[in-house]
Amino acid sequence: MTTVLFFLVLGGQDIVRLTLDHGRTTALEVIGFQAADGGLERGLARLRRSFRPFTATYVSPLGPFRQVEVQVTARPARVGLDLIATATILEGGRPVARRRVERREIQPCPGRTGIGRFLEAS
Repeated sequence: MTTVLFFLVLGGQDIVRLTLDHGRTTALEVIGFQAADGGLERGLARLRRSFRPFTATYVSPLGPFRQVEVQVTARPARVGLDLIATATILEGGRPVARRRVERREIQPCPGRTGIGRFLEAS
């Protein structure tokens, strides 16, 4: 009976560990997506001021050991510019999650008419 309980406890620990890891990974991916989407919005705002290629990087803290690094790049395309935002979540200096989103064929039009097509590249 003791052996059976021992194996049940070990199995339960593995299941709990996997569940916690999955939940943590999902949360980090959501944070990464939101940060990358925010990078696209910052990039669109910059393109409204000055419509030309650029690269910008910014870092935001997520707590004492985590930070989000977002790199936004506008590069020439066939029609207009492509805007790419990559968010990397760093934990203790090493990357634990990365999300990439982009808008293609952005054109210098007034309002939101020229903001291009949204793509999630992961």
